[in-house]
Amino acid sequence: MTVWSLHKIESAPKSKLRHGFDRAVTVLPILFIALLIAQYKLVPNFEKYAANPLAFPITDTLTALAAVFGVALIAYFIVSLFNEKIYEKLLSKSPLYCVVTLLFIVYDHATLKTGSLPLPYFPWVDRVLSAIVDDRAMLLDCTKNSLILLFTGYVVGVAAGLITGIGAGWSGAFRYWVSPLIKVLGPIPSTTWMPIILI
Repeated sequence: MTVWSLHKIESAPKSKLRHGFDRAVTVLPILFIALLIAQYKLVPNFEKYAANPLAFPITDTLTALAAVFGVALIAYFIVSLFNEKIYEKLLSKSPLYCVVTLLFIVYDHATLKTGSLPLPYFPWVDRVLSAIVDDRAMLLDCTKNSLILLFTGYVVGVAAGLITGIGAGWSGAFRYWVSPLIKVLGPIPSTTWMPIILI
């Protein structure tokens, strides 16, 4: 099949059955989020975690986040009923939303509900989200400091490269001394330098 024939098939008017199927696909993420919340609330937790709530605190951070996302998806769906562009976007993103929600359901079931994946190696999703909420000030500070380091290194690297490039292009004597160094260091991939720079 050529690209032209695929484009012709895709641009052909949709049948009522196909249109109904597409509408059902746009509703699926909302149903999956409802399934995630129901699974989190209704399926009993692993006995070890349920028996000791002080050592293994279980909050409702996951359900709150899922509910907010679900309400946003419902609003998105309602708007998509009246706007074709938004409908097409929702239709293209719906499978991704379903897969991500399904992964959360499976992972939560394997960690919190059955204990198949044990702590501390596999914390359940709610525990991770609660840690993010509780430690948000420290995480924001660490993110700020990491971005400062990143951009400082980037600016220094750009300045050094720019000065070296202009100097090598402008002056033959400068190029004479820099060229052997560039020829030796140039073929070495930048990822090879990472451990040395980190040390």
